[in-house]
Amino acid sequence: MIALATMVLSGCTPGAIQPTLAAIQSLDYTCGDGVRDNVPSGLYQWRCTGRAGSQDATIDVDGNDAGVAEIDLTISSFDLSVIRSEFRRIATDVTPLRVSPLIVDALMGWSGEQRATVVGSARIASECDATQCIVEVTSIDGPLGPLHLP
Repeated sequence: MIALATMVLSGCTPGAIQPTLAAIQSLDYTCGDGVRDNVPSGLYQWRCTGRAGSQDATIDVDGNDAGVAEIDLTISSFDLSVIRSEFRRIATDVTPLRVSPLIVDALMGWSGEQRATVVGSARIASECDATQCIVEVTSIDGPLGPLHLP
């Protein structure tokens, strides 16, 4: 645990997280160093910022040396076509989501209300308010374990 904390806090990223951040960065997002999350979970969070069309977008990746536990997409828009398009782009290109093709279509038919959908071993929670839309992907086994897809 101490080795992991030293590695993350010094700017290094565990090997299990690196492919996810590299894929996100290839989509023109900029990712910061991992920081401990604010609950005693043993997870770290990497914040990546970019644009979805003309809107500000943030992707938060939670995980540790065991793997990616959660991916959250937040877009400063309540335009459903923007969030659907960006989620599709991320789900198509970013590990571990891209290994489960059904995740790509998880937001089909969604009208912005608070909703949770299960696709394989992933739980996809989504909702919009007057200023933003959020999509959160976690394991159905709980938010602390790594996503095992498909």
